[in-house]
Amino acid sequence: MLAESEARLPLKCFDITVRQVLAAADLEGLSDAEADAAGDEGYLRGNSRYEDHRGWAWSDVRDALKVEAPLVAQIASATDSAAAESAFDAARDPEIEGAEVLWGLDIGVAAAVITLSALGATPFISCNASTFGGPHPAARPYVAFYISGADPVALIDLAKAADVGLEAEDGVACLYARCVLDLLRFAELAEQRSALAP
Repeated sequence: MLAESEARLPLKCFDITVRQVLAAADLEGLSDAEADAAGDEGYLRGNSRYEDHRGWAWSDVRDALKVEAPLVAQIASATDSAAAESAFDAARDPEIEGAEVLWGLDIGVAAAVITLSALGATPFISCNASTFGGPHPAARPYVAFYISGADPVALIDLAKAADVGLEAEDGVACLYARCVLDLLRFAELAEQRSALAP
């Protein structure tokens, strides 16, 4: 679990209400062919920088958590967290894909994206909502995704346990939080439960 000291980090938090309501009837589907084409084009549902994050494993979730949790703490504790986030982004090698560069995802949402993939969902856009002061457009940290092969009941249960929001928005599912630490907690809980599964 997140260390108690990390829970007290000077992070931007958002004054929002979280709800866990996900009705299958409100969700659109995405075929493998459509997802493959979107990955080739680099565009899906308004995301012009779409990367295909389907098929990640629980080992990838563990790797993401090992990198992201300390990185969130390091950047949040920096004198200028926006500059620290920018420095990390500038140092990423676009030719490398993996946990060490958080797959090019925003710091604070990467583990949640990889977790949703491990659960069978198809994440397609995410944002940390200027958690560290950098220029990010969202009003709250979130990951939008197609439910795909994920179990909606298990997703709702995990969202409730992590106290994050999970709702259908414009035909897709949206996982969101008051703070990126809540999204990290969602990833941790999912990983712990995966280790207990038969």
